[in-house]
Amino acid sequence: MSTIEATDGMQLVQHANAEHRLGTKMLLPDGRTFRYCKAAGALAGLMRASINSNYAPGCTGHTNEDGFEGAPSANVAAGGVSVQFADTTARVRDYYKDGYLVSYPSGHYQTNRILSNEPGDGATVTVELEEPLKTAITTSTGITAYVSPYGAVKAAMSTNQEYEPFICVSPLPVTSGYYFWGQTAGPCPITAHGGTWPGQSAHYRDVFFHMDGTIDPSSVADPTSGYQRAGYLLSATVSSYGDLWIMLQLE
Repeated sequence: MSTIEATDGMQLVQHANAEHRLGTKMLLPDGRTFRYCKAAGALAGLMRASINSNYAPGCTGHTNEDGFEGAPSANVAAGGVSVQFADTTARVRDYYKDGYLVSYPSGHYQTNRILSNEPGDGATVTVELEEPLKTAITTSTGITAYVSPYGAVKAAMSTNQEYEPFICVSPLPVTSGYYFWGQTAGPCPITAHGGTWPGQSAHYRDVFFHMDGTIDPSSVADPTSGYQRAGYLLSATVSSYGDLWIMLQLE
């Protein structure tokens, strides 16, 4: 996966057509990190975290909706780069591109990035892997084909509230279906949930995502209850006065 070193301002442009592979990393000189994403819904650009809206392929009620879970349709030897499986949805060409094939052969589980796929025929899909399999897989080997986590970015609470993974922060309003650079790390302001602000009490430096993509201290979004960590505050604060300027740590 390539990395682009860019000048400030490149992250403030959206693209109607893809100019990079999904997940491509861009680094700004000040350390801010971005990933190339595609919006699956309009994003407001109000400095809230956005989600990966793709369901895990085995989810109850969403089986193989956004990928595939099962087994290969044919054996593939070590060194093979083509894997066919019984995805019965007529997938378009490169639906799986920039996603991942995870396989579970005995003794050596493996993860391979997907380079491309031919259009599905409603019975099977064949993907081409970016690097060859290290271990052979058979028709009894479990596999999961995941689409890119950066390929269907939506606003928080749009898909399955409180079960959504935060994936990036959009630095600008994004039109549904357009490509953009979503920030994943580095200095970043994120809207506070409000009420109890991050940093207004002693010791509360780490911040966590509220379900709407804003941030809270751990006294509100308790990590022991599973709230996703966003990062930590960058500024000193005082009693009863918090802040929203954080070191974002989504990677």
